[in-house]
Amino acid sequence: WTLTGQIGLLNVDGFYNFFLSFIDMAVTEGFIQEDARHLVISAPTAKELVLKLEEYVPDYEIGLVWEDQGQITHGFAPELEPGIASS
Repeated sequence: WTLTGQIGLLNVDGFYNFFLSFIDMAVTEGFIQEDARHLVISAPTAKELVLKLEEYVPDYEIGLVWEDQGQITHGFAPELEPGIASS
């Protein structure tokens, strides 16, 4: 799965400040790529947020892979061993 667009947060009265700080800390600690941090766009007013989202132009390519695609054989149900029935 790859995230290719931006995420807009309407940060009225600083509602998302702690969340944005959490994301910044995750970048600092290496859990989130620094380039991925730029996908989250916030503004205190709807007008400013819409303007930022309209002006957003990605200048990088991020390949965020959430799981090892080689391990997925089919759907969501795990393989059952022969002779074991699901209930």
